[in-house]
Amino acid sequence: MSRGPADWLDRVRRTDGSQVQRAALLGVFFGSVLCLVVFLSLLLLGLLSQLR
Repeated sequence: MSRGPADWLDRVRRTDGSQVQRAALLGVFFGSVLCLVVFLSLLLLGLLSQLR
């Protein structure tokens, strides 16, 4: 259990805030890009199924 969420939170608290902020921004950016890619692929699949 030493490598659980508590250990991770302790490590995050030790690192400076700017690093955590950058990691959070990267996570949000990649998450939105992933959602966009999934949405576009679903849209393309729908269009292709309609064309057939």
